[in-house]
Amino acid sequence: MSECPFCRIAGHERVLFTLPGARVLCDARPALVGHVLVVSESHVPSAEDLDGLEYLRLRLAQQEAAARVHAVFGEVGVYEHGRSAICRFHCADRGDTHAHAHVVPISCDLVERTGFISRLGTRPAAEQLVETDRYVYQESGPLPGATWGFGGGHVRRHFVRSELHRVLEERNTRWVPLDAPPSEHRETNEESIRLLGVPATPARSCVVTGREPGLVEAAAREVAQRLGWALVRPQALLRRVAHHETLSPGQLLPSVVAALSRAVERGAVRPGLDDSAAESASPELLAREEQLARDPGVWAQLDGLLQAVLRASPSVLADTRPAVAPRVPGAGLVVRLSEGAARPAGSSWQERHVDTAGLTPVQVAACVVQAWELRLAATSPESLIAAG
Repeated sequence: MSECPFCRIAGHERVLFTLPGARVLCDARPALVGHVLVVSESHVPSAEDLDGLEYLRLRLAQQEAAARVHAVFGEVGVYEHGRSAICRFHCADRGDTHAHAHVVPISCDLVERTGFISRLGTRPAAEQLVETDRYVYQESGPLPGATWGFGGGHVRRHFVRSELHRVLEERNTRWVPLDAPPSEHRETNEESIRLLGVPATPARSCVVTGREPGLVEAAAREVAQRLGWALVRPQALLRRVAHHETLSPGQLLPSVVAALSRAVERGAVRPGLDDSAAESASPELLAREEQLARDPGVWAQLDGLLQAVLRASPSVLADTRPAVAPRVPGAGLVVRLSEGAARPAGSSWQERHVDTAGLTPVQVAACVVQAWELRLAATSPESLIAAG
C-alpha cells in the first residue's frame, strides 16, 4: 500500500537483510543503537494475522535478528504491540497498520506494564485475538520465553519506546529521544549497521531434532541434499563405536571414543557421515548397539566424537533422541521440530523451533534451509534467500 511506511520503506530506513516473507531493518527513529524492526512482506495488521509459512518466516527472521543483537550486546528483547495504529502512528487506523516486531538490546517485561487482564506463556488461539483487541507479544529476560498480554488493557501510543526509555533511564543508559534531530537517528542506525550487518555466528553444522523419527529423517535428508552437506545419524555413530569396541578388546568405552575422535580429526575415518559406510551389523554388534543406546550416560561420553564428526565436514545431524540437548561446534544452528512448537524459556538464541502442523517434510526442510541461510546472509538487501 502506497500510504504504508513499511510497504514503501523510506530511504532513511536501512535494511540489514531480507528474505521472502520478511526483512530486518533499522528503526527510522531508533531508541538506541541496535534497535531494529522485523517486518512482514505481507501487508497485514500483525504477526498473528499471518498464515502458516508466512508466520514461520517472520519468526525465523525475528530469531536471527535477536541472535545478532544478543551476540553483540548480551541482552535482547523482542516486542510486538498488537494491531492498533493508535499506538504506532498516533492516528486513527487508516489501514496502514503493518506487522512488525521490535528487537532491541534491552530486556524488560512490557506486559506487566499494560494492565492487561490476560497473560499467557503460550500463543493464544486465533479467536482470542479478535480484530479489535490490542495486545503485546514479547520475548524477554535472561532466558527468553514468549509471553502474550491481551484483553481489557490499554496500549498507549509509542508504548514500546516509552517503556523502554523508562528502563534505560533506570539503568543510566543513553537513549535517543523520538524527537531527536534526524542526524542523531541516522548516526545511531549507521552504528547498528556496522555492529549487526554481519551474521553473528556463522558455522558449518546444523542439528535437526524432534520426536517424530520419520519427519526428522525426511526433513534432515532434504536439508542435507539442498545444502550439499553430509547427513549424520546418531545410530550410525553408535554402530561405529560398537564396531571399534570389538576391534579393541578390553579397552574402556571412553578410550575407544577418544581414539575414534582422533581418527576422525585426522581424516582416517568418517563415522556416521554415510550409512553405506557402516559395516554390516552382526547379531553381536546389534546387541551391543542396543545396550549402548539404553545407557543414559553413553551420549555424554560420545559428545566429543559427535563434535569431531560435525567439524570434519559441513553436516546435518538428524536427531530423535529424547531428553538430549543436541549441540553443534561453536555456535551452529539447532532446529527443533514439533507440532505447535514455540520456543520455550531457556532456549538458546541459536535455536529455531518450527511448528510442523500442516507442513510436509519438504516444507519443513525449506524453513530449515532458510534459517541456515539467514546465518550466512550478506548485508545487501538484494541478497534474497531462496525459499526452496
